[in-house]
Amino acid sequence: MKKDLYARIWRWHFYAGLFVIPFVIILAVTGSIYLFKPQLDPVIYPKLLTVSPQEKSLPAAELVNGVRKEFPNAEVSAYFPPSKSDQSVAVGFVEANVNKTAYLNPYSGELLGSMNDQDHYQNITKKIHGDLLIGTWGDRLVELVACWSIILLISGMYLWWPRGRKFAGVWWVRLNAGKRVFWRDFHSVIAIYSFVFILLLLVTGLPWTGFWGEKYAKVWNHFPQATATSNVPTAVLNNASVQMVPWAVETVPMPISKVVQSEQVSLDEVLKSLQGRDLQGSIKVAFPKELDGVFTISQFGADPRKSVTLYIDQYSGQVLQAIPFAEHGTFAKAVEFGISLHQGELFGWVNQLIAFMTCLALILICISGLMMWWKRRPSGKFGAPPSPESKSPYWFIGFFIVMSVLFPLVGASLVAVLVLDLIISKK
Repeated sequence: MKKDLYARIWRWHFYAGLFVIPFVIILAVTGSIYLFKPQLDPVIYPKLLTVSPQEKSLPAAELVNGVRKEFPNAEVSAYFPPSKSDQSVAVGFVEANVNKTAYLNPYSGELLGSMNDQDHYQNITKKIHGDLLIGTWGDRLVELVACWSIILLISGMYLWWPRGRKFAGVWWVRLNAGKRVFWRDFHSVIAIYSFVFILLLLVTGLPWTGFWGEKYAKVWNHFPQATATSNVPTAVLNNASVQMVPWAVETVPMPISKVVQSEQVSLDEVLKSLQGRDLQGSIKVAFPKELDGVFTISQFGADPRKSVTLYIDQYSGQVLQAIPFAEHGTFAKAVEFGISLHQGELFGWVNQLIAFMTCLALILICISGLMMWWKRRPSGKFGAPPSPESKSPYWFIGFFIVMSVLFPLVGASLVAVLVLDLIISKK
């Protein structure tokens, strides 16, 4: 009975592994690149991002007006003040339906250059990481890979369990027992040492997914509403190129401005709403798109507890609604900490290093898994583990029911897996 159970779990582990391996490698590589964004950006775009610090910077409104003069047919959409004295100012704008960013010297107002957002190497990396460059179907596929990877971790733990073995092949790799044993040990030992870190990386990545993340956001994220709100969720401010607001506030309906005059308040007046707040990390200002729209200011970075989102009336400069971290629900707070952890921001370079080592472990686990299969695969055959003759125990079926409830796309994919298993079993 135990032998049949081992064979059954091994068979599911095998199929799931072959399915996720190419995608996990892609996600691990692109995730590693994005981890080091703070270090890579100034090196790759030094002329756009780096300036010589001076005593006094120009008013924000003057810098934005400089962009409007340089690009008269464009509509300014965002403003990103520098977080350090040697950084440029970034101004987002839309020209001919294309999202672009202009970079300016905050001290002289000099235009350092501009770029299509979709051409930025990090945005390309994020796009691959998020949806494999194939849109909604890619997003669902990435979510499915993450969910099945969690199942692989759990099933892999069962397959790794010592069962009488003490150390060799459990806690370290046997180097003189042949190539098949080496790859098996290497696969399991790397996985067991990185188990917790991989699980954290997978779980903290799920909130970004279009199905699981969106459904859970709607269930858990509720905030007091402003007096007058629109039917537009704050999520419209986020796109594939830039995350303007934290995940937790995406479900908040955008407040509306009281249209009492034709001219907006100056950007500098809007930024005064940040005075007196204990702010850390980057500040992002989204411009109103409609006559009754609002300025949206978000600050979020390494420490989620310092995050805040403000909605500012575009005509009076009045703060219509403020959502500090303290107003986030317990689940949303946990998610924001998880996102900071996932991006390598929560505790600085140590976080980056641990996340990178976890990505490297994932790549090594995938490569060793493929080598295991290739070494044991009979010539001319697929080499899947044999199907056990006994029926699946109820707890085994119950496990997949629970996983299907927690991760609905897993349930949908189980049908395809069962059909595939039947087809292969007949060969």
